[in-house]
Amino acid sequence: MTARKASPTILSLIAAAGAGAAMMYFLDPSSGARRRARVRDGTSRVYRGTRESARKKAVDLRNRAQGWNARLSRTFGGAVPVSDDVLANRIRSQLGHLATHAGAIDVRVASGCVKLGGRVLLGEAAQIVAAITSMDGVRSVDQNWAIAEEWAVAPTGGVGGSGF
Repeated sequence: MTARKASPTILSLIAAAGAGAAMMYFLDPSSGARRRARVRDGTSRVYRGTRESARKKAVDLRNRAQGWNARLSRTFGGAVPVSDDVLANRIRSQLGHLATHAGAIDVRVASGCVKLGGRVLLGEAAQIVAAITSMDGVRSVDQNWAIAEEWAVAPTGGVGGSGF
């Protein structure tokens, strides 16, 4: 037994009935304006969300490409010179991940030579020096800090309480 295909006239009739129902739904004098507004708002929200998502993806892709470019040029072209201010900021950023009281550590950089001062916990000192020594642009690390076994009170170090 072979299956019968729907004739084009029946499909046209169903399509016309669907179109008529949709027109009645959206052009209804009492509720049509509200329904049209909901559709308009929904499509504009989707458009804005898609546009914002595409913008974020483009920014992320650009940042990743810059990172890969820097990594490749450092690998094949040697180290890229870094200014002392940029290097000091990178070190301070890294200290935030390594030290319990990063604000108690002073950082000064001159021609790639890093001078560390202030106070640091005993268990963190070697890890901090190793991390800073491995950073690009660092030529040497000079430690002039007070090492504490523990802090009873949070330190008030920073630029003012320097060990220099």
